[in-house]
Amino acid sequence: MNLVPAPSNRTIWFALFGVLALRLIHLGAAVNGPLTWQLGPDELYYYEFGRDVAFGSGGFREIDGFMDPLYGYLVGAVLLLGKGLFPLYLLQAVADTATAYAIYRIGAALDRPGVGFAAMLVYGFVGTAIAYTSAVLKTTWVAASVAWWIVLVLALIRSPTYWRWAAFGLFSGLTVALRANLLLLIPLGFVVITLNQGFVRGRTSSRVRALTAFSIG
Repeated sequence: MNLVPAPSNRTIWFALFGVLALRLIHLGAAVNGPLTWQLGPDELYYYEFGRDVAFGSGGFREIDGFMDPLYGYLVGAVLLLGKGLFPLYLLQAVADTATAYAIYRIGAALDRPGVGFAAMLVYGFVGTAIAYTSAVLKTTWVAASVAWWIVLVLALIRSPTYWRWAAFGLFSGLTVALRANLLLLIPLGFVVITLNQGFVRGRTSSRVRALTAFSIG
């Protein structure tokens, strides 16, 4: 029994608009202060990496070898637009709003849409999440990746196919490129496939093919 009533679609969209509005209000305040443009040390690393991606070696400097590459390439792609970092902040506000929606989807997939909606609101109002959207740091994207990874796992458990597992393997690999310690999601994916009862008659050969597709992805 759901103790928290399920929200209507209109309520969900209204809440997501509020989540996005909070992030845009924060961005509007941040761009008028010094911290958004006076980057911190970690932000400078990614800014310089992004500049090299856009205007230098394409991200192949030896000094950048210790960094997780995917976010640096995202920063570089934004800098190529010639509008500075502002489009990055806007993109991160949208991505974090999508994270909030993913949290709702997790609750809905577990047949607890009301709980998912409450959790979405909690995340939407967390000041730390809001603040990171206006920083040149990958934190916003890591949160989005993990949330959507869970959404995809729950969907695949209910409707598994080999092509979907391969695509999910590709997504998992991209999360590792975003943050190296998300490599731990890969063995977790193997566990999910191994325990999944959705394949035809639970045959071992089906699981082996799914594990192979996930690995190839």
